[in-house]
Amino acid sequence: MQHVVKFSEVGIGILMLYLAFKGNKLSTSLRNKLFNFGNLTIVIMMIVAVYTHLHPNVPAEVLPMEFKPPIMPIGYILLVVYNFYLFRSNNEKQWK
Repeated sequence: MQHVVKFSEVGIGILMLYLAFKGNKLSTSLRNKLFNFGNLTIVIMMIVAVYTHLHPNVPAEVLPMEFKPPIMPIGYILLVVYNFYLFRSNNEKQWK
């Protein structure tokens, strides 16, 4: 399962980088769907990470940076919320 998590994180990261640099070549509908899919997938992964960090039976040694408080996953969730905000405000400016 550990490999599935790592490959999915890398895959979503590549998708988001593609959207950042080459997303304008896609149709607006497809770009919006991929953007929403990528960000929602990140939120789901980070909710699982928060649960994993808070679970008492998970030792800190198996976590990234061997750090028990879920600061990184919560930070990523906040970044996704900010990303949605920027995306929405940018789209509203384009339609005005």
